[in-house]
Amino acid sequence: MTMVVVPSDFRLTFADDGFRWAGERRPGLPILRWPDGRLCEPVLAYFGYSAEVARVRTSSMKPEAYALREWLAFLTCKGRRWDEADDLLLRQWRACQRDAISAGDIEARQVERKLDIVFEFYRLLPQALPFDERGEPRRLFVGRASARGSVYFPITSKTTLGPKAEVREMWSGAERVGKMRTKRPTPDEFQVGKILTWLRAKADRQTTQRAGDDAQRCLGLEAERKWLIGRCMVDGGLRAQEVADLSLDALANALRTESIPVPAEPPTAARGGLHSLDVLSESLEACSALLAALDALEARHRRCIYVEVTGKGRKTRMAPFAIDLVRDLLEIGIWTVRREQTAAWAVRDKKFLAPGQAFLSFKTKGPIPSGAIADLMKDAFNATGISGSGHRLRAHYATVTASRLWDECFALNGYRFDQTVVNMAMERLAEAMGHSQVTTTVRHYLDMALLQHFGTSSRGKLNVVKGIWEAVVKRQGALSEAKMRVILKVIDGLAVVPDGSDLQEVLSMTLDDPDLNPSLNKPATTGMSKAAKPTLQVVK
Repeated sequence: MTMVVVPSDFRLTFADDGFRWAGERRPGLPILRWPDGRLCEPVLAYFGYSAEVARVRTSSMKPEAYALREWLAFLTCKGRRWDEADDLLLRQWRACQRDAISAGDIEARQVERKLDIVFEFYRLLPQALPFDERGEPRRLFVGRASARGSVYFPITSKTTLGPKAEVREMWSGAERVGKMRTKRPTPDEFQVGKILTWLRAKADRQTTQRAGDDAQRCLGLEAERKWLIGRCMVDGGLRAQEVADLSLDALANALRTESIPVPAEPPTAARGGLHSLDVLSESLEACSALLAALDALEARHRRCIYVEVTGKGRKTRMAPFAIDLVRDLLEIGIWTVRREQTAAWAVRDKKFLAPGQAFLSFKTKGPIPSGAIADLMKDAFNATGISGSGHRLRAHYATVTASRLWDECFALNGYRFDQTVVNMAMERLAEAMGHSQVTTTVRHYLDMALLQHFGTSSRGKLNVVKGIWEAVVKRQGALSEAKMRVILKVIDGLAVVPDGSDLQEVLSMTLDDPDLNPSLNKPATTGMSKAAKPTLQVVK
């Protein structure tokens, strides 16, 4: 007997900070319940096992949980148990989504991604939940159709090479669907300004249900904090997770590296968990001295200081933070927003210990989750009518940084436009963006910076400009001031006439004449005397 259920009948929640799996804290782990309220043990075991072996990050489990919920709802409607899955049911699940694909509600590649999630669930389940309800070893769901002779596998598999040439097992019925690549626009300076303004002015558009005279003050502090989060993406190039993980320790160490004195950490119990940067806010003189040291760095033409951040794969890098950003993080983020937050919470809870992250949640009193940061930025883009999400702020950072690094590397290379300076700029840009090596993305942003720097519209034209630039730099010692002025006149003259003009023709024929242009170094072997050569006639 079949029954009609929808995915939302399966209650999906995510574990809180106190949830433990296999003895370790696993906040954010998906927890699914059957429509009757019972815990869906196979799904919980699968995600618990995934966390144990670090198959994916916990934040990446959320879309997988929604896909599995949808699959289990489909099986329930078919009157089938979760362990009765087979190739036919997977194909039927794909088929029932064809109309949604035709209507444009979902893309074919998204359906294939959901099928892959379900396949991976059944492939790994015998390891995640090795015994069935009778206490017997769980049977294998997945295997090659002809791998073990007469052994039957309800879900058959095939192997393929992954993007890094690794052998990967996948469902035998998986279809290759090309990803529709749409050009994601990078916001310009004006659009970035609109987004940051919206974030900072949000307090003026909100009402609050908080009680007390300080309710509106809290909204103002939230707006300042959200503005600084956006600034970290715009001026620091941080991802949402990197913003969430940004620590006071990293900021203090970056300042100490620049010989800017920051006090040693106070005893945790004595100071309520406050950091040395927190404690500085109690002394106007100490704050002024630190800010004066930053001003002195700027006076020496330093644009940034380097702050350690933890990026993808928990890899650390030194991210260049603009000095203006560091100043605002200190004055507004730590000595205003964070100081008022921690002071108010300490009054209400005598055991409160301030977390070490720079940005704290008004709701949980802990670090802000990366998902909340991503949602905040998406809201800002939508509200300002700008296409994209928070990650495009990182793209803006890459564009601006590529241009700055090109200017610096170009000068360091003696204004010689060669492969050395290009490689230097790409390596520094990759490091600033947190890439372990020069990628296609890094090359793209540097190409855009070069096109902008030289005012060209295509790579081909840029190569011509590069050739001209290299020729001038390499031969400038042999060019007198008078010859340089001739070159300038030629450039100015050609710039105001169309292609095929008399001036262009005269110059081309003159420069192609080996008698007039010795650089051609061509011997006169054609038998044509100088007198017999065609003369140039300019028709006026």
